[in-house]
Amino acid sequence: MVSTLLGVMFLIASITGIKFFLSPKGKATTLHTAAGFLIMALVSIHFILNYKMLISELKILFRKGDKHHV
Repeated sequence: MVSTLLGVMFLIASITGIKFFLSPKGKATTLHTAAGFLIMALVSIHFILNYKMLISELKILFRKGDKHHV
């Protein structure tokens, strides 16, 4: 559910961001700002719900002696 909402809010923020960029005097500012704050909240919830997986992935990514990490 959180991932779906995050995806929807990302699309809204992206579309309004492009519109805002192309026409700085447009009225997309409020919607874009609201979408941005909702994305921040949803990302925070997403990180909290997937904390163990995130830590596991970071350990694999930064594992000592691994020649394949970024």
